[in-house]
Amino acid sequence: EMREKMRAHLGNKHRNRFDIKADEGGITDIEFITQYLVLRYAHEKPKLTRWSDNVRILELLAQYDIMEEQEAMALTRAYTTLRDELHHLALQELPGHVSEDCFTAERDLVRASWQKWLVEE
Repeated sequence: EMREKMRAHLGNKHRNRFDIKADEGGITDIEFITQYLVLRYAHEKPKLTRWSDNVRILELLAQYDIMEEQEAMALTRAYTTLRDELHHLALQELPGHVSEDCFTAERDLVRASWQKWLVEE
């Protein structure tokens, strides 16, 4: 519910564009997934709270068999790919959105993980 409000408020207002950070399947969704899983499983695996960065959290989620290694690695790749593009755009002083045709595989993966962890749970 909170994420839906954020999407409505912060999401891309540009037609046919994908906001790498704020739109569905973007960086913020990956961050929500990782933070949700930390909150959900930290009482069982306190070391999940050791790191604040998403890449290390995803590694730990796989290490503790909370998330399948393949999914954790795929989310890590999606996260770093999207983050790298966002940094590349920022260095060029360009806005953080791209054609809606970009990063479709990454976005689909993030949506599937979102569905698995935050909707079906």
